[in-house]
Amino acid sequence: MNIRSGLVGTVAFLAMTVGAGGLAQANPIISGTAVPPGTVPFTLLNLGTGNGQGLQPTTSPITVSGESISFSGASGVYSGSKPYVYKSPFGSADTNYLAAQPGGTLTISFAAPQTAFDLLWGSVDNFNSIVFEIGGQTITGTDVLDAIPGLVQHNSNAAVSISGLAPFTSVDVLSSQPAFEFDPGTPVATPEPGSFALLGVGLLGLGFAMLRRRKHNRA
Repeated sequence: MNIRSGLVGTVAFLAMTVGAGGLAQANPIISGTAVPPGTVPFTLLNLGTGNGQGLQPTTSPITVSGESISFSGASGVYSGSKPYVYKSPFGSADTNYLAAQPGGTLTISFAAPQTAFDLLWGSVDNFNSIVFEIGGQTITGTDVLDAIPGLVQHNSNAAVSISGLAPFTSVDVLSSQPAFEFDPGTPVATPEPGSFALLGVGLLGLGFAMLRRRKHNRA
């Protein structure tokens, strides 16, 4: 292997891995399927059962399975269904779920960096969006409708997996109209966000050491 070429390759690797924010940008990959209630292929958060229809009395942030969820306004934990306002993605009157409503905020924070996000997305609409904190990556309802064959806007529930993301520690969930109903999947363990950058730095150091040794042998 040519040492100089090796160093150039390592620097290129680092340039792709470490950006202005310290992490590489990634292209999200959206996959999934339209699902009837009860057939989601990943584990969902257990948000319990409702104490009545509509917004449940949860004014403080909650933590479930390693995810901390905070909300304001009309966004929060819901139960039941009301036409054109909120609708259970489970097809159940009492199973709790999350809903983002106009004028409110809903943020999911993770104890460890994540690179993928799963959710049961109820009646996918083109005005829903998920904003990933790191890199400003945004996934909209239109993106999901385009990526998953067979979905019908406003009518299809979808088991959605979004992967290939730069590591993130929180997700903001927004909707400009009522409503964005969903239940997120449980988080997964991921490598430390700096792992690839550290690997690149190690390779770069090794390359310089080999180059110095080669020059010393020539002297």
